[in-house]
Amino acid sequence: MRLIFTCCHPALSPEARVALTLRTLAGLMTAEVARTFLVREAAMAKRLVRAKHKIQRAGIPYRVPPPELLAERTGGVLAVLYLVFDEGYAASRGDGLVRADLCGEAIRLAEALAALLPEAAEVAACHARSSS
Repeated sequence: MRLIFTCCHPALSPEARVALTLRTLAGLMTAEVARTFLVREAAMAKRLVRAKHKIQRAGIPYRVPPPELLAERTGGVLAVLYLVFDEGYAASRGDGLVRADLCGEAIRLAEALAALLPEAAEVAACHARSSS
């Protein structure tokens, strides 16, 4: 969870935050991330490279934000969890329709997020959706 909050840095566009996190931390292939955003794989690959370059050029540190800055990153974190679950529930690759590993990881992360931010309504909704 800490790494997801770290990757969802507000200096990046919301789409770049989510795409980079899906590729870097969730282990989705570039083609799977591209499918999620309804773009060609080559276009997504370029977006990911641009996001990495922006982080490097701006000197953005990969560190967990302090508690008072979690709220500005929560939307990106929720988007990542939703999309990991969706890819698991309707797999775009592999032999099976469902990838239980991705579904399980999304549920585990939603539980961790709900424990971290118990008062956040959007987090509670994400947790409820993933647990049902």
